[in-house]
Amino acid sequence: HDLGDQRGRRGWQPASRGGKHPQTTRAASATRDSQRDDEQRPLFERWFASRFPENNVSSAPAAHRALWAEHERQRKSRASRRFEQSTYLDRLRGSRAGVEHFKSGSVSTTGRVLRDGGSTTVFTVTWRVERWSALPAGFRQGARYRPPGGAPWSLDLYKGGIKREKPGMVALYVHYDAPDRTSFATVTSLELALLNQSTGSHLARKHEGTRIFGPKPDQRRRISTSAGTASLAHLVLTQVQALGFCVDDTVVLRAEIEVAPPLHQLRPAPAPAD
Repeated sequence: HDLGDQRGRRGWQPASRGGKHPQTTRAASATRDSQRDDEQRPLFERWFASRFPENNVSSAPAAHRALWAEHERQRKSRASRRFEQSTYLDRLRGSRAGVEHFKSGSVSTTGRVLRDGGSTTVFTVTWRVERWSALPAGFRQGARYRPPGGAPWSLDLYKGGIKREKPGMVALYVHYDAPDRTSFATVTSLELALLNQSTGSHLARKHEGTRIFGPKPDQRRRISTSAGTASLAHLVLTQVQALGFCVDDTVVLRAEIEVAPPLHQLRPAPAPAD
């Protein structure tokens, strides 16, 4: 085109030094500034802005940070092939893999082989909690599951939490149902989990170390009747069905208790002689 015709058009401005149009330069500079600001924002805020653009980041920080933490955990774990085929955001938007069905109950299996030739026993207690939304969610409102078959372990659930410093957190504990007053159990490992029914990427809390359980607590002898976690998972993770932790208003909880042999029996002290 003829240069004179270009100058005669309304809005034309002479080219800046270097041959770039000044308006284009300003636009590019603004874009770079915006990208730089976005890159400097914390990862959580960037993710939140892309996922929930209509909400302010401070609207529900604890709940949404729980979603972010779950996103990061599943991204790193890659626990199953089904998870690798569908991203976290795909599931959050509603696309689900096949649902795995769990049943309530208790089983015991052989655990680790010990140096003395013996082996530990692993008790696995699974609780399929149906009608999750109808379960009371008040602070310290608990529910107990005793599996059939006479297993010595039951589960205590506090949907609304058990510690005020951990608001919004689901608490889960195991309780030792001692068969009699002389029954004790030496637990070497305890794992509590909120099962993912879609991906197999379960959310678990594991406690290592020896702990003695008995018919009643004794602080002096360090004997407990229950143990667990006050922060198994944030309640919001059970309120988004696409995440897989709550499917058809059902949540599945599991405890794995490793017990050293034998289940210790304390004999009563002999009666004094006449």
